[in-house]
Amino acid sequence: MIKSLILTGFGINCEIEMGAAYKNAGAEVTIIHFNELMNGSYNLHDFDILNFPGGFSFGDDIASGK
Repeated sequence: MIKSLILTGFGINCEIEMGAAYKNAGAEVTIIHFNELMNGSYNLHDFDILNFPGGFSFGDDIASGK
């Protein structure tokens, strides 16, 4: 089974929708905060796919997240 790692963090959304798409395709999904990856709680080598979701809600130039 393909293992997908989806990163989330402050100002990032759409990780749930991205995870649902991977689950529908038959992948195993893990959603973690970026800090969990940086502090060693997870190892990138345990996953087949690394995802950076879009939908940023902080600091966007057109203010769509406000």
